[in-house]
Amino acid sequence: MNVMINEIQTQCISRRGWNQPIGVLGVRYADLFGPRFLRIRIWFTAAISLFGVGFVDANEEDVLELPVRFHLVRGVTQIVEGEKLENWVTKDQVEQVLLPEVNRIWMQAKIRFLCESVSEETISQSPERDQIVKQLTNIKRGEDSESSIRLCEKLVDPTKFDRYSMNLYFLPYVGRTFQGIADFGGNRVVVGEWSDKATGGREAPEKVLLTEPEPFMKGSLGRTLSHELGHNLRLKHPAKDATPMGRIMGGGKHGYLLTPEEIAIARESAQKHLKNWLMKKRELDRN
Repeated sequence: MNVMINEIQTQCISRRGWNQPIGVLGVRYADLFGPRFLRIRIWFTAAISLFGVGFVDANEEDVLELPVRFHLVRGVTQIVEGEKLENWVTKDQVEQVLLPEVNRIWMQAKIRFLCESVSEETISQSPERDQIVKQLTNIKRGEDSESSIRLCEKLVDPTKFDRYSMNLYFLPYVGRTFQGIADFGGNRVVVGEWSDKATGGREAPEKVLLTEPEPFMKGSLGRTLSHELGHNLRLKHPAKDATPMGRIMGGGKHGYLLTPEEIAIARESAQKHLKNWLMKKRELDRN
């Protein structure tokens, strides 16, 4: 069912346009397969997780679906090694390139991320804005990485945060040799659209690839998002000598693999996210 729906969404966007009317009634594709329909799907998936409802397609019954809100932060300019860094990722790239890549990687765990929304958000115009941006730019590996998340929170509008979804924030740059930061076990991720990780900080940051054909070479935004979402789902970095190699969570060699143990941890965490989403949503509806 979900595969068919995703294919319909792709065809609607590519052939007719998401907001184009259908037929004489003037109903839009966005009305049929947009946020309202997404909420129904999330409710349905959460109910299955919480109550064990058993009337879904056999091919989809084990897939856990988690809502994601993408925050494209605008108005941030960072200067690193003489390079002027600004946001460049677009809404279409998020929906049509990055999210499919994340779901391709995570399907090995039968976890699918659904786009709750993609919003462009201008940073706060507070007096300390420039100082916060400077601090964020100068963070180095080995320091408290979570400080990137706290600094990001000071730059963005807190009312745009959705506590029922995973929240992915896109900034130009998140610190020396970093590509992304996650709130372990939480629902916040901050990623940089520019990075100097591939050169170990020896050269100026460059735009990160949206996706990268396997095997892993330099990395990509799609892989970084997948890695950081793994931290949200309580996955840690494996030891450098851990086997197997070539894992999405790192270790001695980076790659795209999730081990059976990591899949079990991630699915348990995903189920908790779904249950919390359903219970909190029901409480809000009652109020």
